[in-house]
Amino acid sequence: MMHPVWQWVSGIFFVIAIVAAGGLVVLIARLHALLSKIEPKIDALSDKVTRIGDRVEGIAVKVDGIATSAKASVDVVGAKAQGLVSSVDALGAITSSKASTVSNYVVAGTLIFRLLKGLLARRRKSSD
Repeated sequence: MMHPVWQWVSGIFFVIAIVAAGGLVVLIARLHALLSKIEPKIDALSDKVTRIGDRVEGIAVKVDGIATSAKASVDVVGAKAQGLVSSVDALGAITSSKASTVSNYVVAGTLIFRLLKGLLARRRKSSD
């Protein structure tokens, strides 16, 4: 007696399902073995990343300290430069004031010298 077609098709799918299930079991076993090998390496890398992160935090703290110190130094230098500029400005004002006073004396002296020179020149002409 001949079996109907649906029984043949069901049988073929049953065999395929059993082969596929067996393949999945083998695949899962291999993945488990692979993960067992990789897990220590992942743990080691995780530890290294943690140590590097700690070092980076330490470096960041040092850099922050250096930046703060540099800013303080720049502020001090800026304050001293401002004081120097103020001193030079005051010196310029004093020098300008003194130069103005001295120039008045120089002009007066030059005028007196020319007058005396002119008077002496006239006296010589009149005595000749």
